[in-house]
Amino acid sequence: MCSNQKCELGHDVVFSLRRMDISATYKNQGFRIERLLGTRMWSQTHVPQALIINYQKGLGDLNQTHSFLELSKGIGESLKGLGWRIGTAESCTGGLLAAAITDVPGSSRWFDEGLVTYSNQSKQKYLAVPSATIEQYGAVSSEVVEAMVRGVLANGADVAVATSGIAGPDGGSVDKPVGTVWMAWAFAGDIEAEVRCFEGNRQEVRYLASEHVLSRLSEKLRSL
Repeated sequence: MCSNQKCELGHDVVFSLRRMDISATYKNQGFRIERLLGTRMWSQTHVPQALIINYQKGLGDLNQTHSFLELSKGIGESLKGLGWRIGTAESCTGGLLAAAITDVPGSSRWFDEGLVTYSNQSKQKYLAVPSATIEQYGAVSSEVVEAMVRGVLANGADVAVATSGIAGPDGGSVDKPVGTVWMAWAFAGDIEAEVRCFEGNRQEVRYLASEHVLSRLSEKLRSL
């Protein structure tokens, strides 16, 4: 733990915040948020809670926080060592996975393609997701995300990840409440799907889902 009263977050840790032009400073058990350009102060409520939770969720040492950039660097090293290329198919996360992976310099050596297939029609057109599958199970389902990663593999990638969910604030149901996200990973002839219900507002759900996909992918690649 940081024993001093002020603990600056490193560049890697600030990655998730950097896209919003803000940085975070940990001080006296709280967070001070400020713009990278200028001195205007932001209140904590203006920052996705997911990003703050990411730093406070029991990891202890802030220097060991698994940010998007840290995860993406590890994923890139693993893919490069295996000689594999990855592709992403995203619905609710809207390109966050592709953005995180390609933020690493040299990622063209292991990144193949990133598709944001938001509508059902685009899932069918670019990933060959059967319309019957969407009609029977719904776009937010294990069957659909599994079909999405198969589509990415068919396009030429060695590894694929996919997301489809309900980020909110509306669109949820009793069976699939807001925050429900189906995710899938595919490589080495294996496809795995998982569902999570993330708490938070729209942006928080998208960030938490993206972090989970990257974290699980990193674990899977390291286990090979």
